[in-house]
Amino acid sequence: MLKNNRQYISLVEGSAIESPSGNFQVLPQSRVVQLSGSGWGWVWNRPTGVVIRQKDEEHRIPVFNFTRIITLLLYGVSVFLVVLGLLKPRNIQRGA
Repeated sequence: MLKNNRQYISLVEGSAIESPSGNFQVLPQSRVVQLSGSGWGWVWNRPTGVVIRQKDEEHRIPVFNFTRIITLLLYGVSVFLVVLGLLKPRNIQRGA
């Protein structure tokens, strides 16, 4: 945890909520980032996987976050277009 003038940033492993269903349990896993200060707060959850427990066995199934990949691709395209837009006026002035 980082503390600076009543502001907190913490990285927390998400809580594993057990939901018994018959003879097995399903445990969702996530990573949590919490920002807080006096009178305000912000929480960001990111799913990481699901754990399935059956008697003595435990299987972890990772979660692939398509939204995060698409968001990063869109950020990359927008940065590329901004750089292209900044370079375009320079080429016009040079007569290219």
